[in-house]
Amino acid sequence: MTVVDSVDVSDICDDVDEVVIFDDDVGRYRARAFVEDDDVDGMMDEVLVDLTEYPAVVAVCRRAFDVRERVIFEPLPVWTPGKDDTPGV
Repeated sequence: MTVVDSVDVSDICDDVDEVVIFDDDVGRYRARAFVEDDDVDGMMDEVLVDLTEYPAVVAVCRRAFDVRERVIFEPLPVWTPGKDDTPGV
């Protein structure tokens, strides 16, 4: 996955500092949330949040990202061992 664009949202959200989009598939991008690591200056750690629960962040990102293709803000599906017999089903 390649980083395509990023937006600083720290001024509008307490839980997320930056949203980054990665190329997810041809003609589609996936947004992922990051927070600044307090222990290491300038480092960002990914946080597993559903960005759709932050409509202001999604609205700002949709306007700021410099892509025409679809950006997915929903989190990646997570496979839980024992819940299903086959991953990804």
